[in-house]
Parts: sequence; C-alpha cells; structure tokens
Amino acid sequence: MNLLELTKHLLSVGDQPIKIENVPEHFHVTEFGYVTKTFVDCGGEIRRKDNYSMQIWVADDLNHRITGVKLLNIVELENFQTAYYVMVEYDTNGTIGLYGLKLEDDILKLVPTKTDCLAKDKCGITDNCSSKGCC
Repeated sequence: MNLLELTKHLLSVGDQPIKIENVPEHFHVTEFGYVTKTFVDCGGEIRRKDNYSMQIWVADDLNHRITGVKLLNIVELENFQTAYYVMVEYDTNGTIGLYGLKLEDDILKLVPTKTDCLAKDKCGITDNCSSKGCC
C-alpha cells in the first residue's frame, strides 16, 4: 500500500479508531518517516530504495486509540511523496518485524515481507533453482 492509498483510507476512517488486523486496538504510532536505503546487491549493483516507515507499539494503556484524523495529521506534517510504499515496523515475538500494508474489508492488514536475491542473473539463479550456486 502506498501513502496515497493509506491517506484515502485514513480519510474514510475519520474520527474512528484505526484497525489493523491482529494488532491490539490500543496501539501507538511511535514514528512515521521517510526512509532511503542505498545498498550494493550481491551482483555488485548499487541500488536505492525509498519508502515510508510507520513504527507501531503496544503499551499497557488499554484505552488509547489512534484515529484516522490523528494519523493523517501526523502524516501531513511532512511533504511526503504519496507514491512511496508504507512499511510497518511492529514488535512481534520479541523482535521487530517489517511488514507491508494492505486494505481488505476496511481493515488494514500487515503483510509479511520476504528477502530475495536481486541479482539472480549474476548469481545463476533460475525460477526453479535451489540455493545451490547462489551468492
């Protein structure tokens, strides 16, 4: 989900609490920011990835609820580009997990992210290749 899609959802939620499947309703948004990652892949190519990071945290204050309007006000404090994807950092099982977001039946859902080889052609990896011959 990109920022434009999230913004549209937040507008539709309005003053109601945001719901994220499998996340307690009293979660906090501890930070929302623009992230640029510059890196070298295993094939030696320099790459850049831009996205937004929304970190959520669950505390003991069971009455806390963040509304669509409140999160929208946070997002609008910056001059964000709406086409970039929003990634969510959420502490699960004692470590921070990185998730994508999707909207299904008016509820946000965390989508697990996966690693992948970005230079399959240079590593000799085909679609039906096992880990043999990889980087």
